[in-house]
Amino acid sequence: SRLVVSARYSVSGIMGYGTGVLQAYHVYYFNRGLTTTILGATSLKLAHDSGMAQNNLLAMRGIGFIIGPALSGSALGKAIWSGNSQAAFIFLLLLKAVSQFAVPNLSHYPTMLGLALFWLGFSMGVIATLVEVLTCKIYKDKCSFALTIYFAVYAV
Repeated sequence: SRLVVSARYSVSGIMGYGTGVLQAYHVYYFNRGLTTTILGATSLKLAHDSGMAQNNLLAMRGIGFIIGPALSGSALGKAIWSGNSQAAFIFLLLLKAVSQFAVPNLSHYPTMLGLALFWLGFSMGVIATLVEVLTCKIYKDKCSFALTIYFAVYAV
């Protein structure tokens, strides 16, 4: 049964419930696991080609992963509560895809490579926050099982 607070604020309208965003996260987390593994395997080559230390490259992605959710929290909240979680997810996937495609092409430009890795981490961090918030809002007390499934798919 659907809980309806008002015509404007239904559960489906507020959080994007039933829009397929949560199902899409299974595919996203599997993809994230693959791309993170590939980046890890190629990071020595990227470090060699760019002349940057490997730990600096990974730190740029890590900084984006930390700063992303902090800077976009307000916009993310508005997207979720207005029912635009699909649009936010699509935008973030596009940002992640562009960053991933840019990384190998920027291997000889250290500053641009660092920025691409930052935006990659930024989009990954915001997507992870989006899935956790949506999952907790929709499943409430039973969210731990759903989150375990998402993280298991990521680990595969």
